[in-house]
Amino acid sequence: MKANEKSLEFIKQIEDVVAETGQLLPAFELAYKAGNIEAFRTFINENKLQDTFVQNSFDDWVKFSDKNVSQCFYEVVVQEGLDYLGKTYGEKFAQKLEKVYEGKDISLYDVYAISNINQKENSKSQADIMEQILDLYSKDFEIGIHRTGGACSGETINKEGLNLTGNLSSGVINAEYMEIKDQLEDNISFDYFPGELLSQIAGGGSYKNLLGKKMVDIPIIAIPKDELKQNNPEIILKSKQNIHPKLNPKYIKGYVTVDSENSTMEKYVENPLCFENIFNQTIEDSKVAVKFSKIQQIIGKIKDKFRLNNKPKEEKSK
Repeated sequence: MKANEKSLEFIKQIEDVVAETGQLLPAFELAYKAGNIEAFRTFINENKLQDTFVQNSFDDWVKFSDKNVSQCFYEVVVQEGLDYLGKTYGEKFAQKLEKVYEGKDISLYDVYAISNINQKENSKSQADIMEQILDLYSKDFEIGIHRTGGACSGETINKEGLNLTGNLSSGVINAEYMEIKDQLEDNISFDYFPGELLSQIAGGGSYKNLLGKKMVDIPIIAIPKDELKQNNPEIILKSKQNIHPKLNPKYIKGYVTVDSENSTMEKYVENPLCFENIFNQTIEDSKVAVKFSKIQQIIGKIKDKFRLNNKPKEEKSK
């Protein structure tokens, strides 16, 4: 029997296992034992089961007790997951996700979490939003989100800052903390994997949405890690006028409006008061100013040349 025929015969065995069990995991285990993982990958791609494989990967991965099988499965999920996300959201998005890790192994949980985000009809618009969020990981920020439950608009939080009400149910509103991050964590969720963060944003509209609002704003927090370590007093604003302290709006990067019914990201609005946005705008303004200055110089030279060429001959010869 030729090699190609053997491969087709083995793929048929994989197909039979999937048909019998209704699952991909036993088929993967069969392929692993036979030393023919490529046949499994061919099968899931040809049968358009790549999304099913990746979307169920985390639950399947935790079932492995053998470290070697577990590692092989992990690697296949990441490879197939990046390929699937590239097809779904574009190669640019997949590359940005890889860049976040800067040569380190990408987390299986990331590709699993992102692949389970509900897709919009226009996947490009959601990809654009997710790319902007991933860009934050290229900087030394502590990144977090605040799920408003639909009770407050992102525009208001952008302008006025985020009320740090604490956890009302646990009675910690008036507690004093040594570390600023401890105070913030009563209202802001930090320490997410990149994929987990995107998943939490997309699904954040349903969290404590007692009013049943369809469109809910999820503020994105970006605080330099050095400032948190140093407990920079500018991070939290306190005044007699406000019952609760506030997170300084300069640390609110912007907000994502999500559809709470469909768990999709609809738009991303940057905060013009955010320190990084102001810094970036200053750079852009400087570039424009430099370009304008150069243009003015060129125009001046042209005018001088024009005036010289239009002088009477006697004047030119002097």
